[in-house]
Amino acid sequence: MTTPSPSTPSLPTTSYAILGMLALRPWSAYELTQQTRRGLHYCWPTAESVLYHEPKRLVRLGLATAKRRAAGRRTQTVYAITEQGRRVLADWLATPPSPPGFEAEAMLRLLYADQGSKQDLLDAIHATRDWALSRAPEGLAQVRGYLADGGPFPERLHLITLFGR
Repeated sequence: MTTPSPSTPSLPTTSYAILGMLALRPWSAYELTQQTRRGLHYCWPTAESVLYHEPKRLVRLGLATAKRRAAGRRTQTVYAITEQGRRVLADWLATPPSPPGFEAEAMLRLLYADQGSKQDLLDAIHATRDWALSRAPEGLAQVRGYLADGGPFPERLHLITLFGR
């Protein structure tokens, strides 16, 4: 959790991540989840259930609004940031970030490698490498899409590029 300023409620970082998405444009919970999976999962992986719950909590706090709209035969709720939500997001952006956390099970296994076999460690390293290589095509496809048409937010391409680097 980030330390809030006196005018900012105490919120988990995921709340600010969702407020940031809502600051870009209104989204349904489904759209928020999809866009979060597209962009934020690289730096802020969050359970899908949290992504569906968080906009409702932001509405209860007065930081977002919820409006029903027709979506084919169904209706969906579309969330938008309020002025208070924008102020809370701006206050949070002005605070120092929490220290980064890094979790890599392969590194943990390396620390205890002397308790297993050399092959166990090599298998863990290879599995981690295979995971990274399996993710590369997705990332490259996303980059190619941004190069072709600017992606969903071409006006933010300078920030997206900085994030990608």
